[in-house]
Amino acid sequence: MIKFLYGYVCLVVLCGLRSCAKEASSVNTFNPESEAQLIVSDSVDLSHCGILESEFVAACDSGLVVNALDGQSLVYVLNSDGQVSESFGTEGRGPAEFLEISGLEIWHDRQNVWLGISDARRGQYVKRVLGGSARPQVVYTEDMDWDAMVRLANGMFVCAAIADSSRFYLLDSMARVLGKTDNFPPKPDGIPLISHSMACTGVLAAAPDCSMFASSVVYDGGIDVCEVRKGEIVPLWRFSQFDMDYDILPEYHNVPAPNQNSRQGYMALSFSDNYLYALYSGHKMLDEDSEMCDEVHVFDYEGRHCKRYRLDRKIYALTVDRSDNRLVGLTRDADGNVRLLVFAL
Repeated sequence: MIKFLYGYVCLVVLCGLRSCAKEASSVNTFNPESEAQLIVSDSVDLSHCGILESEFVAACDSGLVVNALDGQSLVYVLNSDGQVSESFGTEGRGPAEFLEISGLEIWHDRQNVWLGISDARRGQYVKRVLGGSARPQVVYTEDMDWDAMVRLANGMFVCAAIADSSRFYLLDSMARVLGKTDNFPPKPDGIPLISHSMACTGVLAAAPDCSMFASSVVYDGGIDVCEVRKGEIVPLWRFSQFDMDYDILPEYHNVPAPNQNSRQGYMALSFSDNYLYALYSGHKMLDEDSEMCDEVHVFDYEGRHCKRYRLDRKIYALTVDRSDNRLVGLTRDADGNVRLLVFAL
């Protein structure tokens, strides 16, 4: 789920911040080839698993992985029946500990299924074999402020920075910086570039079998899709339904803040082998439960509008399996408990 930095105050001085935000706008309407309604086929009360709050869910063939914001463990692996098969991770700075999980992803190699975990507050990305007993292995650790990190199929990593002159950094398999790009969404008039870079926090998702990734950010109604070619990040396509609209707070170092016109855009992204699934809100940010969505937009890898799914329940996070068999989301029931919802595609 996209996290909005209400209280974030940047004390970093940016040197040589270029005019990197796109000034030209290209706003369109999502016009899919077909539409369908999805009905919940299964529902799991995660409070029965000891999970009272969760932000992220990731799918693999054998089950699902969700995080917990509190409880005995911070990462839970669920089998196909929704039962906990393993859990690990506590709060802290030691081995197998996390300060704030900011992303989950799953990938395969020839031997194993791996879980990648971003901890932006600690500045770490770790990996762990699913179903194994070994501690998570630290792939990347750095003091640089970043929002999210994903692993590409070629073994490289993409990192989304915070309050930086560059939006994305490209890292090699050892997490050494190879390059960067300033591919920001269009900037509102009168907003300083440093404030705009702070506003561009959001989510990242990587395609399973190619060096493509997608991003969406708070306040923006768009999706940016890029690809890594010959060690460089190359923008492929952008789709946007509305431009960013927010204010800044001069008394707090021009930190961005929502105004009456600020809207939520794409709240979560997930790739299958064939498509990009994007959970769309469109609601005013100051409205209650604006992050709860019942609309999913499906794009192919070239950016064509393929399908719109209307869900019979609102969710705030989603994942899909690689073969487009199921869509899984997180929601809250009337009692405030987190539930995992499964939709057959």
